[in-house]
Amino acid sequence: MKIDTTKLENKIAERIRNQPLKVPIEVSVGVCAAGMALGLIPAVWILGAAFAVLLLLVLVCSVVLLAISRRDLLARMRTKDSVLEWYAAMLVERQVAEPAMYSFLKWDEDVHVAKNGHCTATRVYEIQVGSAPLDCFWNVAISNNRTTMSQESQDRVIVRAHLLDDDGSGVELDVTKRWEGNRLRTFVHFGVNHEPQTIIKVEITWEWPGLLNDMLAGHREDRYWSMLHSTEQFSSKLTLAKELVQLPVVSPKTTKDIKPDVITNSNGSVTFSLEKSNLAAGDKFGYQLQLKRV
Repeated sequence: MKIDTTKLENKIAERIRNQPLKVPIEVSVGVCAAGMALGLIPAVWILGAAFAVLLLLVLVCSVVLLAISRRDLLARMRTKDSVLEWYAAMLVERQVAEPAMYSFLKWDEDVHVAKNGHCTATRVYEIQVGSAPLDCFWNVAISNNRTTMSQESQDRVIVRAHLLDDDGSGVELDVTKRWEGNRLRTFVHFGVNHEPQTIIKVEITWEWPGLLNDMLAGHREDRYWSMLHSTEQFSSKLTLAKELVQLPVVSPKTTKDIKPDVITNSNGSVTFSLEKSNLAAGDKFGYQLQLKRV
């Protein structure tokens, strides 16, 4: 018959957690008292052995305490992740169902790719709040690399957000991330409710190593946008360091696609620039880009 030791383990864990030093001291004193009472071992030996036992037990209790703390931390993290997952799903569903919750007056996107393939992407949104207060919004960034990102690769992606003032200065905002394969959904939390019809300006920056690795290796890159909210002015710039510039080939995928302007900068880098205006919720557009090595 299998004996359930869970309650005993929890009692021991609770005792060690609340009184980590009392347990080894009690054990050591008990060993000393028993040995001296029975006269089995000289007192000096008893004291030396007790000290050694005390050190060993302190070490064991420290290890156990660390293990308990780690277990408790993981449990709290799992609880927090569950709450965030629930909240994120609710928020996405609500904002997809109600695209008029807010609109974009401006959407400016600027992506720079360094010679080592490291990408820094910045989006600046000028948002007009709809008919209800707004305390959070989300957006998606996608890696089109054919290899699914590992946990280590995901952990290397850094996201920051700021609420910008008119002079360009800003206050950092809290962000939470949710990975969906190679899609990164970023939630920006304002901390306060912005009242209806308020205009706010938000900057989001991604530091994403290897975001365009497949494109740099010669594969075709789909650069497409799907607008969930109406957008008055949209612009996107992709700049490749001069060390990466090959022979760009831009090929539209559908009749709605437009070719970006290709600009050679004074420092030798190349920028692909795309602008659109008066976009409605549900509009999709973009282009495909392929770099061929010389």
